[in-house]
Amino acid sequence: SIPTLRVSTDLRSFMPPPQTPDQKLLLEQIGSGPGSRLLLIAIEGAPEAQLAALSRGLADALGHDANFEQVINGAFDPAQLDSALLPYRYLLAPTLDHQALDASYLGAQLQQRVEDLASPAAALLKPLLARDPTLETLALAKRWSPPKAPEMRDGVWFSTEGAALLLADTRGAGFDPTAQRVASDVIKREFRALPGAHAARLVLSGPGYF
Repeated sequence: SIPTLRVSTDLRSFMPPPQTPDQKLLLEQIGSGPGSRLLLIAIEGAPEAQLAALSRGLADALGHDANFEQVINGAFDPAQLDSALLPYRYLLAPTLDHQALDASYLGAQLQQRVEDLASPAAALLKPLLARDPTLETLALAKRWSPPKAPEMRDGVWFSTEGAALLLADTRGAGFDPTAQRVASDVIKREFRALPGAHAARLVLSGPGYF
């Protein structure tokens, strides 16, 4: 057979082969888990209202780009909830630890959802109700929210220094330099195309950017 040379940038190749399920999971997450794929974005140097508008514009532009799984800036969107968790919502949520899912409880929950649909939150809740009438996915999201989340101003995240903050989850693995370079270039290009971007500064960080 003809010898071949395969070039890889996966740093996991330098680690010992995993021997246990925990070690296998660790190596998978190091290479392709959310922590390795996240790009941290800050927009600074302009008035707060303008930074918030730029944050929303950039999140919308990147959210439609194939290089990203999702982009979040603090604004709640039910589509950001991982649909893969939905079949396991009652296993993960604490509801059934203290509450039977009987006719009485389900009836009360459905009545509450009717009231919710008449509230300002209807547009946010409606996409969830058909498959999750007791809103377990929202309970999980609340339970997993960090205790010290970034400050919300004008509907988006801001740092204590006054920069608008975003998180971009790339489709490419953290150790894929080509995919990470393309994702970084897309962020810069889409930012420059936003109205008023010339008056602000874009700052990128994260494992893929490094």
